[in-house]
Amino acid sequence: MRIAYDAQADALRLVFAEGETEISREVAPGVIVNLDGDGRAVAVEVLDASRRIGRTGLCRITIDLRDL
Repeated sequence: MRIAYDAQADALRLVFAEGETEISREVAPGVIVNLDGDGRAVAVEVLDASRRIGRTGLCRITIDLRDL
């Protein structure tokens, strides 16, 4: 998994798997799920991330792996 923030686009992208995006669906305003040809989610994009999450939240992204 990869998490990336593009400050110029103000977009947060969470990539779950490498693969070609066949379909993109906006599941909520500014939240887009990218699906591969088999309908599996390969990435999620959050547009206007600094407004939705806040700059402080973007600086403190935490990953909880306790249940792996």
